[in-house]
Amino acid sequence: MGFNTNSNGNSDGKSSGCGKSRCSSPSKDESSGVEKKSDVGRTVTVVGGAGRMGRWISEFLSSRGFEVTINDKDVKKGKKISGELDVDFTQSLDVVEHSDIVVVSVPIPSTEDVIKEVGNKMKEGSLLLDITSLKEGPVRAMEKHVPESIEKIGAHPLFGPGENTLDGKRIVLVPISQCKYMQDVKNFLNDEGAHIEVMDAGEHDKKMAVVQGLSHMMLICFGKTLMDMGINRSILDFGTPTFSIMVKNLHTIMVQNPGLYASIQTENPYVPEVHKCFLDAFTALSERAEKKDVEGIVDVIKEVEKSF
Repeated sequence: MGFNTNSNGNSDGKSSGCGKSRCSSPSKDESSGVEKKSDVGRTVTVVGGAGRMGRWISEFLSSRGFEVTINDKDVKKGKKISGELDVDFTQSLDVVEHSDIVVVSVPIPSTEDVIKEVGNKMKEGSLLLDITSLKEGPVRAMEKHVPESIEKIGAHPLFGPGENTLDGKRIVLVPISQCKYMQDVKNFLNDEGAHIEVMDAGEHDKKMAVVQGLSHMMLICFGKTLMDMGINRSILDFGTPTFSIMVKNLHTIMVQNPGLYASIQTENPYVPEVHKCFLDAFTALSERAEKKDVEGIVDVIKEVEKSF
């Protein structure tokens, strides 16, 4: 499926900056001594390729010798990015009919509909991946609407589009049925230095309700509290290390896609339970603080310390 990375020459996972010609260079057949073209340069369509993560994936795969086409509803932005990356652009989803690999990188609320639409256009034996932050819905959509002749994998890169390489980055893979390309995908990502976690969709979404749902909500509430109190960035002149780290992490959320962070809160069915647990813990500690129950707060801190 084009996941042979031998021509990349990049065993340490660092970005090689290789162009298409280098990554699809010929290799010799050991038995015959005849040169043959590497399997890297296969066709990939990134649906939603004009988005921040879609652009990142397009650029990364193109640098690894894949023949990338960006598909996006935003024609102006899509053409601009395709020119910058030197890849093809099309507004029509018919392009997936000729693609070996299709990556769905669209907003969470749109993912299932897009999967249904592209899955019925793809050619037999091709591979469909989604990279949504949630997995249960997209996996159900692939199982229900995408023909069995199409190989399917759910994926979630646990990082944003600001990264330069996959070295040391974590990626969750959710196998669907007996995907014959799963090992190829794992090998490709491992060769780039990524850490792979394989799990089912439900387990992933439960973990993300905490990892993303809880942490993002805490930071958003932190920012909202500062705003409501009329506090601006001048307070950083008095910031402790903990406070400064929280402001930095809040800024990371604020400058990225607000719709993504909102959808993580609203679309993950396991998030409300996490919210309730957090509110219960906050209320209990706040009540102890009002009562000046120092010993009670210390006990909680010690219990938390033991659990980690």
